[in-house]
Amino acid sequence: MRNAAGKESSCVCTDRDVKTLLTYKFKLNVKTGSSSSSGSSGGSSSSGSSSSGKISSDGRCGPDHGNCPSGQCCSKYGYCGTSTDHCVKYCLSEYGSCSGSSGSTPTSTKKSGANSSTAATTSSGGRCGSSYGHCPSGQCCSKYGYCGTTEAYCGKGCQSEFGNCTSSTSAKPATTKSSTSSTGTLKVTTDGHCGPNYGICPSGKCCSKYGYCGTTDNYCGVGCQSSYGQCNGSNGSSSVKISTSGKCGKDYGRCPDNKCCSKYGYCGTTDAYCTKGCQSEFGVCK
Repeated sequence: MRNAAGKESSCVCTDRDVKTLLTYKFKLNVKTGSSSSSGSSGGSSSSGSSSSGKISSDGRCGPDHGNCPSGQCCSKYGYCGTSTDHCVKYCLSEYGSCSGSSGSTPTSTKKSGANSSTAATTSSGGRCGSSYGHCPSGQCCSKYGYCGTTEAYCGKGCQSEFGNCTSSTSAKPATTKSSTSSTGTLKVTTDGHCGPNYGICPSGKCCSKYGYCGTTDNYCGVGCQSSYGQCNGSNGSSSVKISTSGKCGKDYGRCPDNKCCSKYGYCGTTDAYCTKGCQSEFGVCK
């Protein structure tokens, strides 16, 4: 490169610049020695891990965000966490802890005395991900960005950066089912979830394709699970009337009180009503 006078000048690259290039451009996991290179009497005595002094407070890590809190690893995507996805392959050791080949986790490279509070924001709305934050303790973040504890959340596609995952934890998170009072063959959920592991939504609400109760088109329209709530309605009203005669179907309406509509068009709660031939558009079904 040339300086202001137009003469040739040299460009000096530090060890940190070279390491950053190798890590992000060529995806190489470059280990930094515990002491500086010898051979220069004027060389710095500080290690490469002190390149970033600030501690991340938003769950991100790297040159633009800083180091992870104590005991957490910085993944190749720039997120702090403690799972295998964070701490082994492509783990960025200059911004947090990493698991070595022996399986032991080295000391975090961040400065001591830093605040060890939770790095990522904890979601309070049932959503998770880069725009929402981390799921509450013990819950998994599904590939669709929702918090839960079933296999649909904790298995394939689970986002370990924002919650637990069965693939990255030694044990599956304990499933917390709602305590409910049963008025029919299926229990009524009280925690906003719905589906085979939670039960049906309270009267007047729809069960969305993601397993949440609500009354808008997002819950009652495409993907709505009619077996666990109303569907095709909005603002809490169902597009199908409620039957008062004990019969059900397109000429009579939907069964009341979480009852099933049999293939013969009658409301009830036994297997004869709720299993084979059950009409899910006019009542709940097993």
